[in-house]
Amino acid sequence: MSTTTTFQTVRLSRGKHRSPDDGACVMELASMIAGEPFTDRPQSVCRIIASLLRSYNDMVRTSRRQDLYRLASDIIGTRADRTVEEARVRHCLVALEELDELRSESLLWRMRTPAPARLRALLDTGLGGANRHEEFMAGLARALVGGGERGHERALALIDDLVGIGAADTRAVPGSVPVTARRAQRSSV
Repeated sequence: MSTTTTFQTVRLSRGKHRSPDDGACVMELASMIAGEPFTDRPQSVCRIIASLLRSYNDMVRTSRRQDLYRLASDIIGTRADRTVEEARVRHCLVALEELDELRSESLLWRMRTPAPARLRALLDTGLGGANRHEEFMAGLARALVGGGERGHERALALIDDLVGIGAADTRAVPGSVPVTARRAQRSSV
């Protein structure tokens, strides 16, 4: 008897996978939920959010990774224009400043993570657009993971914040629930 792995039964794991039977990262899960081809770069998800989640998914502990499951559906329909993407990057810079304050309270956290100034510099260098955002988001993910439970809580909240930026300006994928409706549904439960 053969079983088919679905978005309801797949377990989140590190890395890129050939098929859901091999596991899925949070972005591959989002592609499954959205009804897109199985990929870690779904068309319905904002490139900035996807970049952060790909890195965070691969760095976070297995037990915490399962907390990302709900985010897979929340991020569908967040693909937006350059203006919204830039607003999301600016919000990540603000979050980085907040992390720097938290990071200063822990020697271990400071030792495990890159200095915020180094990460900000990635956005100011001549690196190509996608590459610099990928590197910046990987550094931000590393800073979040380095913060243990506090960093993890901040990571989940940060993704919620990023989804909310431009929510009224983005169109949902056919068949998906708009971002604002999903938030209302969660808060009424």
